[in-house]
Amino acid sequence: MAESGGKAEIDNAGVNTDGSVDYGLMQINSIHADMVGGNLEALRDPQTNIKIAYKLYAARGNFTAWSAYNNGKYIKWL
Repeated sequence: MAESGGKAEIDNAGVNTDGSVDYGLMQINSIHADMVGGNLEALRDPQTNIKIAYKLYAARGNFTAWSAYNNGKYIKWL
C-alpha cells in the first residue's frame, strides 16, 4: 500500500530523476526489465510484480530497494 496505494496498474512516469519508471504494486523499477523479458507492462500484473519483488528482496536479503521501507511509510500499514 505504501508503494502503490494498492493500484496494480500504476506507474510513476516522470518522477524518477534518472528517467526510469516504477511499475505496479511494488513499484518495480524499469532497470529490472530483463526480469520480465523486456516487457515492462508485465509488471502491472500483480502476480508477476510480487514475484519480481520477492526475487529482488531475496537477492538483497532486505527491503532497502523500496523507498517506502527506507522512509518508513510502510509502518502505518503493519
